[in-house]
Amino acid sequence: MIGRIERILPRNGSTLFFLLTGAVGVAGGLSAVAFKLLLAVLMRIVFHSPDNIFDIARTIPWYANLAAPALGGLAAALVLRVGPKSAGGHGMPEIMESVAIRRGVIDIGRVLVRSIASLFVIGTGGSIGREGPIVQLGAASGSRIGRALRVSNERLRVLVACGSAAGIAAAYNTPIAATLFVLEIVLGTFATEYLGPILVSSVASTLVSRLILGSDPMYRIPAFALVSSFEVVPYLLLGIVAGLGSVLFMVFLAAGDRAFGTLRLPRWLKTPLGGLAVGAIGIWIPHVWGNGYETVSRILSGEFEGRMLLLFFAAKMIATAFTMCSGGPGGIFTPTLFIGASLGGAFGLGVHGLFPNLTAGVGPYALVGMAGAIAATTHAPLTAILMLFELTGDYGIILPLMLVCAAAYATSKLLRHDSIYTAELRRRGIAWEAPPEERMLRSLRVRDVMRRDAPLLPESLPLSEIVRIFTTTRVDVLFVGDKNGRFIGVIELRQVLGALNEQALDPLVIAYDLAKPTAVCHPDDSLLVVNEKLWLRDLGALPVVDADASRRFLGVVRRGDLATAVDREAIRRSPALARLGARQPVDAGLPENSRMTEVEIPDDLAGLTVREADFRGRLGVILVAISRIRDDGTPSRFVPASDDVLRVRDRLVLMGPTDRVERIQGEWTA
Repeated sequence: MIGRIERILPRNGSTLFFLLTGAVGVAGGLSAVAFKLLLAVLMRIVFHSPDNIFDIARTIPWYANLAAPALGGLAAALVLRVGPKSAGGHGMPEIMESVAIRRGVIDIGRVLVRSIASLFVIGTGGSIGREGPIVQLGAASGSRIGRALRVSNERLRVLVACGSAAGIAAAYNTPIAATLFVLEIVLGTFATEYLGPILVSSVASTLVSRLILGSDPMYRIPAFALVSSFEVVPYLLLGIVAGLGSVLFMVFLAAGDRAFGTLRLPRWLKTPLGGLAVGAIGIWIPHVWGNGYETVSRILSGEFEGRMLLLFFAAKMIATAFTMCSGGPGGIFTPTLFIGASLGGAFGLGVHGLFPNLTAGVGPYALVGMAGAIAATTHAPLTAILMLFELTGDYGIILPLMLVCAAAYATSKLLRHDSIYTAELRRRGIAWEAPPEERMLRSLRVRDVMRRDAPLLPESLPLSEIVRIFTTTRVDVLFVGDKNGRFIGVIELRQVLGALNEQALDPLVIAYDLAKPTAVCHPDDSLLVVNEKLWLRDLGALPVVDADASRRFLGVVRRGDLATAVDREAIRRSPALARLGARQPVDAGLPENSRMTEVEIPDDLAGLTVREADFRGRLGVILVAISRIRDDGTPSRFVPASDDVLRVRDRLVLMGPTDRVERIQGEWTA
């Protein structure tokens, strides 16, 4: 089917890709609808009612309050135990990691297991949001569709981002905010080439969700009005308060992670223990159960007094920490909205009590408090502003929203370097705010650049033969192994130089005697690891060995291969290559004194692999892409791997210094 589509649209890959982004949006919307309907079915089975979780929590007996979240946590833990290796948490860091480092690859089986576990946690009262599994399902759909159609790595990343946006859009009915969320948080860039595809997916997902479930707003939003110019001051103060409260929330979650991490209990006991704690809180404060949508709507309507709102703020923090830190999978976005509404509402009541004629009531302050909490926890103030504006549709809210979000973000950033998402990534050893070069090195693997043709010398090789190899080749390091292919060590040229005049040693010395241990790498290591080892130990190459105990020699990674891989990855991700694919001028997007061109391959390169052609070493340029006519006659353009074979009639996209590119053009087209 896809082949037919490609033949229909052979010269407009962008049109085909936009169709795919729409399909990802539909898949994300259907996933969101399915999750919401399954959640309602589960609640009917457990509580004999699909109504809101708050009404259920305040009407069931106290022992049911205790038992329901605990049993839900137990069911979730058992699902996670029997399924593929998985973990709790909110899942967004995994999507960010997938887009930035794992080239858009998401295991859909893992996501399905997490989503089923989330159903049990959320449907039985766990204090966590349903947007987490919905976003993961959307992202996994994008990854699965892209891999099934074998799109390029860059487009696979975009499809995962599109799926994430589809999930957010379907969860909150906010397609524009969902687009900005992915650009600001998941991709970390506002490059225009990403905007269109992500927006298409968001709109498609929202349309599917509204068609099946209706277009009712998530919250009952109060009318908003800026009562006086004086209100600018309390709104600014609210931003600082929201920032402080959000930092406290993140610190509380980190402390909960440490506390549950020190418990010497199996995973399947920790999650029900967290559910039991939530159930105990729910006996007295049932408002903390579940997503908290109903309670937030009531806060916005002004139904609670200030002390009760502060109690909600503290209780929701505790309940969410127990749920998440014990391993319950779900979303953190909705609990953050609850905390922001509680804190903002309490602040609004206090300000209105002091200045009744100059300030609004609780609703507007609770509303902008929600935005402030999102800006502070996610470090994405633009997303927070646009989401609340999209929910209200009231332009009058913009000024207070901007003030609160800016102040909350600045306060949080000042006190806490990481957002709630990047903190989890940092615990995994990933510096999300690292320079682009470091993130590119993390995204590439040794298996992508290793040379598999490097010889492994036998340990019994005599010194005379070792000297011959060094003197007749250009290598400066040799790799030695045993008869089973197990790596032993390396012999460097400088070791042998001193033995050249020691003829008496010749019959006595073999490769085993000269081989010395060295740092090694494994096929799945990132190039960041390789780079650190190469430069820290001043090595020209690293041997690649199996990660298991056999240490079987697989090949080598050289400094030149590393530099070439990084250059190609940087160009492949750049807007310049996107413009090239659209047949538009690209020189404006390149470094100074650089140029990109497309030329037909010369005969002497046809039949070589990209590695053998060695464009960087021989010509001083980078092979960015290959334009090729497929066997069925349709054109294609792709970023080549190092072992791709160059063909006759290929057109090569090269980038490098202007003088070298012009020289190549003159020689190859003469």
